[in-house]
Amino acid sequence: MAAQSKRWILEYIEHGLLSCTGRTVTSPDDLMRALEAVRKQGLACSKEELVPGTGGLAVEVRDASGRVVGSLVLISPVLDLTDLSVQRWLPLLRSAVAAVSRLLASGWRERFAQSQQYE
Repeated sequence: MAAQSKRWILEYIEHGLLSCTGRTVTSPDDLMRALEAVRKQGLACSKEELVPGTGGLAVEVRDASGRVVGSLVLISPVLDLTDLSVQRWLPLLRSAVAAVSRLLASGWRERFAQSQQYE
């Protein structure tokens, strides 16, 4: 969501921010601040915002043009999502994202589509 335009985010907020748990961000101002932090850090971290007892780390995946096309997410029991575990997992997550971005840049979609024409 942090990669979306401000207009897109405002339209999303207009539909209402529903609470999934007591930790879900439901304030538009809090959401805007959280998204700014995600943009600066290049990392989203949630703890029990969607499902009680779980948390996650997310890093954006970019294509060859630098456009965000998705994210790679690591889901964990919230008790295992400590500062130490984040420091351990984050380099692995970023390495995996870099590999996926390289695949996107190499044009694997086009080559895959072409290979399917001959089956």
